[in-house]
Amino acid sequence: MLLQSIPPGVEHHHIILTSGWLPNTTFADRDTIRRSLTNQTQTLASLVPGFGSYNDEADYNEPNWKEAFWGSNYARLKSIKDRLDPRGLFTCHHCVGDE
Repeated sequence: MLLQSIPPGVEHHHIILTSGWLPNTTFADRDTIRRSLTNQTQTLASLVPGFGSYNDEADYNEPNWKEAFWGSNYARLKSIKDRLDPRGLFTCHHCVGDE
């Protein structure tokens, strides 16, 4: 078995959802676009068991980030992080240990 950090579903399913806006797009419209992308992602997740996401190209607002970004690997990765970074020095948004 190959040990890796991405969720197992990412190996088998590939789809890219993207959106963008022009520089003069209002913040309210940007938030609407972000929410729409999050809702579309959640719809796909409900249709595909094990649906996951590659963290560097993911929805910043993903509500189920542990499962989407790390899947069944999260517990193993968390134990490694706890052992190697017990003070939580290395962190980022939705990274392992970002509870």
